[in-house]
Amino acid sequence: MSIPLREPELIPVDKRLAVVRLLSTFISAVLSTVIVIVIYTAFDFAKPWMLVIALLLTLGIPLLRCIFIFRQVSALGYKVRPTDLLIERGIMYRETVVVPYARMQYVDVTAGPLERVFGIATVTLHTASAGSDATVPGLKRADADRLRELLSERGQSGLAGL
Repeated sequence: MSIPLREPELIPVDKRLAVVRLLSTFISAVLSTVIVIVIYTAFDFAKPWMLVIALLLTLGIPLLRCIFIFRQVSALGYKVRPTDLLIERGIMYRETVVVPYARMQYVDVTAGPLERVFGIATVTLHTASAGSDATVPGLKRADADRLRELLSERGQSGLAGL
């Protein structure tokens, strides 16, 4: 009697990724608002309604983005399976990316300034095909390093069988 293999659970990313994305959105909204105000005051022919429309766009779009950030981060996760890495993301449009270990060329771990402040990083898997590169954002730095090592080991063992 054989025991059916159980699929590993989806590993969620760190919730601090939502905070990093919120701060990034806030910073870009503030900078674009300052730029709109400077441009508006630089031109004499600009009408007040032009400023209102520009401010609605520079503040309204980031506000809409902020509403969805927490849901997007909660819908993001990955599974380390025996032969490949599976990455799932998306709320309305679910996206599943499967990267076989034997196809990986190298694995990067990167962290921008805000990510470093919050202690998270992004793991990027590079394959021979430019369109199939995959990323796992929002991992704790130690988890990202462990995942990179695991993927590198499994990628090397997959190449050894060729």
